[in-house]
Amino acid sequence: MRLKEYFHDKESTETTMDYNNRKKNTNFSPAPGRNAKLDSYIESFRLRTVSLTTKQNQKKMFHNLSVQEQMAINDLKNNHAITIKPADKGGAVVIMNTQDYIKEGDMQLSDDKYYRKLNEDPTKEYTSQLRELIKSFPENLHLELQSLIPTSPCMGTFYMLPKIHKA
Repeated sequence: MRLKEYFHDKESTETTMDYNNRKKNTNFSPAPGRNAKLDSYIESFRLRTVSLTTKQNQKKMFHNLSVQEQMAINDLKNNHAITIKPADKGGAVVIMNTQDYIKEGDMQLSDDKYYRKLNEDPTKEYTSQLRELIKSFPENLHLELQSLIPTSPCMGTFYMLPKIHKA
């Protein structure tokens, strides 16, 4: 708000910056005292915000689980012999033997109909091919299509969501 007030009545030539020489992430903020009404508003807003956050922090938190239930959940979470995952549908939680989960993952990855082992990360090559493809489109679409290319592309991560079968 102070920046808006500081620059609002300046001529555009006064505020135009040489974009080649501008600082990135500047911390400039006009000092208080230029506009008494703005200073008063900012101070009352700050006090109201502090008041609200203080009241929220004073409220006692009540857990809906007993201490024993919380300990049991932590024990399950820290047990590396089991794997806990969300189911693929229905919002259920599935608890599996970790060795069975790993076996299932190995079995799926060994199916060469869907997966093949790569010797290196192809992400840079795919990005390069995508840039070349964009160049083949009309000039007026380049900017819009360039925005579809991720700035920091990375390979995906393999994971599985267990299926629940109805009995």
